Amino acid sequence: MVLPKAFVSTMFGVVLAATLTAVLPATRNVILGTLYPLQTANPTWVIIARSGMAHLYNSRRNQDFTLVVSNSRAVTALYHDILQLAPFPSGAISCPADMGIHYTMVFHEGHQVVLRASYDATGCQGVTYQNRTYWTADGSKGVQFRQELRTIVGATRFAQPFS
Repeated sequence: MVLPKAFVSTMFGVVLAATLTAVLPATRNVILGTLYPLQTANPTWVIIARSGMAHLYNSRRNQDFTLVVSNSRAVTALYHDILQLAPFPSGAISCPADMGIHYTMVFHEGHQVVLRASYDATGCQGVTYQNRTYWTADGSKGVQFRQELRTIVGATRFAQPFS
């Protein structure tokens, strides 16, 4: 049986990428970006919804909410912060308690959706998009993303329980 050239070259690329990510961890972002490219976009607005707070606090300050943010400069900065996050680490890691606080972000450029992402704000703190999870709990890129999100939703609305 002869396999089609497209299948063979795709499988070779996947095997090569898997081998390189095991051998050269520093190239993982480049390889993942090649295998799972995100279109270059400049979103002009985002819908941000937070859930999971209702059972933790019975106060106005920490309720679930949905925001439509149209400050295109802040939206674009948050979008690009998400794209710069490092892949979630493999292997055993120790994470703080997961309170179930979850953000959903839908980025738009005009009327077109350019990215759907979700962020678990407690526990291991990962942003998931395109079936991949990226880590925000460690490193300067994660700090930058969390600060951008705090600025957009308002620091008091971002408050996490027990902090």
